[in-house]
Amino acid sequence: MKSTSANVALVESKFQVPFADCFDLYFTGVRGVRIHAKYVRPKHHTHPHPAGIVMDMPEVDANRVGVTGGSQGGGITLACAALEPRIKKLALVYPFLCDYKRVWEMDLAKDAYNELRTFFRHFDPQHRKEEEIFTKLGYIDIQYLASRIQGDVLMGVGLMDSTCPPSTQFAAYNKIIASKQLEIYPDFGHEGLPGLNDTILKFMLQL
Repeated sequence: MKSTSANVALVESKFQVPFADCFDLYFTGVRGVRIHAKYVRPKHHTHPHPAGIVMDMPEVDANRVGVTGGSQGGGITLACAALEPRIKKLALVYPFLCDYKRVWEMDLAKDAYNELRTFFRHFDPQHRKEEEIFTKLGYIDIQYLASRIQGDVLMGVGLMDSTCPPSTQFAAYNKIIASKQLEIYPDFGHEGLPGLNDTILKFMLQL
């Protein structure tokens, strides 16, 4: 990223609210891909203050940044916090892209992980390179980033989740050595977890 020219563009959004200025934020990522994000800046703030990033920023206090996301956003949340030590709090919900081999061994390579089976069918139908393939996938498996996290962690898990199986999520959670807490929903799957948003808000208000 340091070798990429960001070419940031901030465009006033058509959607506006009374208490904040709303913008469309554009910047250039790797391989020249143009990235779009929504940026909401509270009105009448002239000094750095806490910020929240939802996987979807006035000048912020670098010591008070929190990030949250679910599923794919949960995986990105974990990766961001692992790579950016200034993130002080993170809330992730059933993170995706974790423990691919476990998903495969449980015969749950469907839905979000269907590409695993599709890949083998097209490129390695007899699984002669299975070990090599899963070793390579390990380089982007978020469980191996978890130990680098320095911020406080809150993680929500539904034990009936068949899209991102709980055991794959625990593979990441168990490797987190920072302060962490787990919110478990025994009868819920890959869906909204009642009350969790309130818990996350209270967690982030501690920034």
